[in-house]
Amino acid sequence: MRYAALLAAAALLLAAAGCGGSSSSTSTTTATVTSATVTWADGMCTALVHYRSALRSARTSIRANGVSKASLQKAVEGVRTATKSFVEDVRGLGAPQTSAGKSAQQAVSHLSEQLQTEANSVRAVASNGTPTLSVVSTIQTALAHAKSEFASTVEQLKTLDAKGDLKDAFAQAPACANAVGS
Repeated sequence: MRYAALLAAAALLLAAAGCGGSSSSTSTTTATVTSATVTWADGMCTALVHYRSALRSARTSIRANGVSKASLQKAVEGVRTATKSFVEDVRGLGAPQTSAGKSAQQAVSHLSEQLQTEANSVRAVASNGTPTLSVVSTIQTALAHAKSEFASTVEQLKTLDAKGDLKDAFAQAPACANAVGS
């Protein structure tokens, strides 16, 4: 139960972190946002939606099957696979075409590395015969680290986005409506 609640919290965290502005916000820089930057934001949100869906599936699986070693292992493997896909998808996007594009790419790359590290550490603990409660504790720690990394990355992106290009791109990207609204 505790693990399912943590997965739900992670899903909410991901939703908040992925697309930082509401689509109703306007800015004078909207016209200067390139279609490539909107495509980048759309790719970020698409990766986020898929990642969040995997977290929800893991949560649903645990709720349906109860907290057991087998259900935890299945959920951990699902989240690990989703993390790997998220990392690959985000890396494949490259840098957004903004004045701070390279810095934004570095921030997102750092986040991806941290998520991958956390997923690998949880997988290692879950697969080595560690008692279920210890696995849950490791998952809690990993999610706390992930939450901290997401918050740090969001703040870093906000600081880098002085012209509001990223915010506008996220507001215009179709996939971001799904990332925020679901």
